Amino acid sequence: MKQKLISSLFFFSLLALSLTFTSCKDDDSEQLPDNGSTVEGLETNEETILRHLIRRWADANELQTGWQGKTYEATEGNAYDEKNTTVRSVCVRTLEGADEYAIDVLSPLGIDFEHPDGFTYNDATVGSVAYKHTPDGGNVLATIDVNIKQMPGLRRLELIKEPPVNAGGTRYYSMGDIIKYKNAYYLCVSDHIYGEKSRWITFDGEHTIGTCNWMFTGRDSVYNDDMASSATVADWVVNFLLNDDNWNNAVAHWIRKLPGTKCTIVPATNSLRNELVRMLMEDAKWIADAYEPSPHDNIYRVAGYYWDDWEGHDNRSIYAPVGWLLCDKMRWTNGGNYWVPYVRIVSDKEYYKYYYFQCETPSQYTLSPSHFKWANLRKQVKVTSLQIPGFEEPKFVSICTAAIYWTHKTISIMDQTIYPLLDFTKDWKNKPDYKVDDKDSWCSRNITSRELTFADKGNALSGSEPIYIKLQQH
Repeated sequence: MKQKLISSLFFFSLLALSLTFTSCKDDDSEQLPDNGSTVEGLETNEETILRHLIRRWADANELQTGWQGKTYEATEGNAYDEKNTTVRSVCVRTLEGADEYAIDVLSPLGIDFEHPDGFTYNDATVGSVAYKHTPDGGNVLATIDVNIKQMPGLRRLELIKEPPVNAGGTRYYSMGDIIKYKNAYYLCVSDHIYGEKSRWITFDGEHTIGTCNWMFTGRDSVYNDDMASSATVADWVVNFLLNDDNWNNAVAHWIRKLPGTKCTIVPATNSLRNELVRMLMEDAKWIADAYEPSPHDNIYRVAGYYWDDWEGHDNRSIYAPVGWLLCDKMRWTNGGNYWVPYVRIVSDKEYYKYYYFQCETPSQYTLSPSHFKWANLRKQVKVTSLQIPGFEEPKFVSICTAAIYWTHKTISIMDQTIYPLLDFTKDWKNKPDYKVDDKDSWCSRNITSRELTFADKGNALSGSEPIYIKLQQH
């Protein structure tokens, strides 16, 4: 009876918001209570941030055991001044481009996407990072000052309008290229120039799993590995999922080069693509605080994802949220607060509802920005797709982040006290009493990914196999 009731709640609509025109305010409250929770197999928040910065600014996609005690050579951008190689330049064209770059890189540190200028981060384990505009700086629009002991060769990133006239060089890769690297197929999603980072995404492969243990009760299961960064996922959504030409080309190149192989870089058919876009836009997939009831209908937001009882205990339930496009890395505090970040598409019509809800939900903005703060990664994206219903005319969307947040506490359903546990690793195709219409659906499980980044110096990536390389005619 309980299973049928809870499963039916999937179809209830979520929170009806009453908009009040207030602004987002940043009140970083890091004093979070301890509720008897522990974790296994998950990095600390400081390790996650440090790993993110090293991977973003150096060609270090795979960090081995003991990586915290090693040093890494910066490869981000170009060092145009041979006498001062600790200063590197990244071409961003405009001040808005500089802010977008800073938000892309520093979102995991808690930068305010509305007011990024003046952001500073200091931590005894990680080091320090500071972003600021440079009024009347000529070609230099903004700077990021860096002091990280693992990257002693990088002290400043200058975000510039144009590269020097004599910069020269021709990139090897371009957006839409496909390579095979370490048994996974990667799609290039970046429109980079020579010497700058190329960014690639793959949806191949499995991820290791960590647990958030609720003492004497059970445990949540979460993915431990890094997903592709929110910036890379956002570029994939904008440049491929919502772009007819690029999506068609990716599918065509895959079919021509890898006939008979299941396409894993984009949805292979328009019906699968439409299903995924709808999922990334619908309110039913907009969950912030997992165990807070909606004031509209008093239904817990994850109630529709009931999976099973925990090891035979009818008051300990497992919920398996499904269909989220995960990004970045799961974050946690010693006090038993947990965030799993994801990316969603927000239409221009729905944006302010989303904006105010996220700003007014502490877990998404003010509870602990160094663990998670929501962001608008791509603003006012013009969508002109003719193959996605609803986008026949030019429309605007934003690509935003949110996070499913929870703590270990009981909830009440039909006057029964339930100890809820989350499992983000389930695939609903494997649930006996649930039918997935299309076995190739991208929406039967949470969508996991990895990214590959490296400076494009005009040469092929060592160890990679070309599948389709536009500029090299592969």
